[in-house]
Amino acid sequence: YLRLSLGLWPRILGLLVFPDRLAIDHQVAMPASWGEPAVLGGIALWAGFLAVLVVFACARNRWLFPACWFFLSLLPTNSIFPLLDPFSERHIYFALPAMAWIFGLAIDGLAARLPSRAGNSAVAALLLGVLAVGDTITLHHVLEWSSATDLWLAALKRSPEKFRIAFNAASNLLSERGDRRGAMRVLGEALLHQAPGAVRYEDQNDGVQMLANVLVSLEADTGRPPREQLRELG
Repeated sequence: YLRLSLGLWPRILGLLVFPDRLAIDHQVAMPASWGEPAVLGGIALWAGFLAVLVVFACARNRWLFPACWFFLSLLPTNSIFPLLDPFSERHIYFALPAMAWIFGLAIDGLAARLPSRAGNSAVAALLLGVLAVGDTITLHHVLEWSSATDLWLAALKRSPEKFRIAFNAASNLLSERGDRRGAMRVLGEALLHQAPGAVRYEDQNDGVQMLANVLVSLEADTGRPPREQLRELG
């Protein structure tokens, strides 16, 4: 689990640089060795953080407190407690105040090093640029969040091999749109990526029967459709 926790840190910080990778559910693989790139990246990030912490502490730098806040606010939910889902981007929300603080310090330092008029123009341009990028990303995600079906289908694009996402996408295709063929297609493609026995339902010996059973369970609240009809869709 320590390897997994360390391997998550490049992904955590990567979302700050590539926010288009945000998703409601992330696919995280358990590292098999200490030599995997993600694990080595996590070790390097923490080594760098500790080195910066020592430098800031010795210099009594004003960046010390927000830097500690940023990393330590992410620590409990991603590195200490062994959760079933070890990574969720909502954990980044705990670090948002520290991020705003650090951004403010950066803006203040930039303005102090430039002539007043040029400095004000540079700061204004930077803020407008950040707001424009943020608005673009927000608009993109608002479209994804317009319905539960769109939300889970977007998550499925980012984590195509995670069966739970496919199951939720198929469930919403049925409940919101009544799209049985779409639900069958999503489940079928997801099951092709699963190792034998990784997804446990009744009657695993027959792949079509398995899909039928899943769709029957998805439609349990609205009445069970004829099983033969589902087999024909398969």
